[in-house]
Amino acid sequence: LWGQADQLARLVKTWRLPDPGLRPADIRVPAAPGGEEDEDAHSVEALDRMGNLMLKTLLECCDDQTAVHVSLAGGRKTMSYLAGLALSLVGRAQDRLSHVVLSDSRFERCKAFYFPPRPAATLDLDTLDRASGKPLRLSTKGVQVNIVDVVFVRLRELLGEGMVAEFDNSQPLTALAKDANAAMFEPD
Repeated sequence: LWGQADQLARLVKTWRLPDPGLRPADIRVPAAPGGEEDEDAHSVEALDRMGNLMLKTLLECCDDQTAVHVSLAGGRKTMSYLAGLALSLVGRAQDRLSHVVLSDSRFERCKAFYFPPRPAATLDLDTLDRASGKPLRLSTKGVQVNIVDVVFVRLRELLGEGMVAEFDNSQPLTALAKDANAAMFEPD
């Protein structure tokens, strides 16, 4: 997003968008107890830290009437799942879950493609042509980026504000999910 490639600034300039105000300091990364940031989620503990951070962040964002928009695009599949799970547990009626869908899926595996450039360009895909052994080339002309809403179950109202309000941030996301399952299946 930043640094030498500075894709965020390029996106804003290319498509004449308002500056979203996102800065490197806004990015939250889960960290091990010793303070070392998780490079990736390759352990149960790292996955718990990732889920906990998402839940904590959503709890902070969902404490007023502001609408929250969570995107499942990019990142790890597990990270997307945990984001959706956390939003299901604490999301409200005004909150939104989405995914990015490209009109040409071949660009999904193209490291050089971040968004459709203006003017259109021809990019080397991360797929080799079987005959020549060279990267396949594809024009970005006409490729569209669509933000598609993903339906999710909003459990916050069903579970009650008490469960969400009393949630102890030291408990993992999995504990709140288990509490939610228990609450839904308790006999009346």
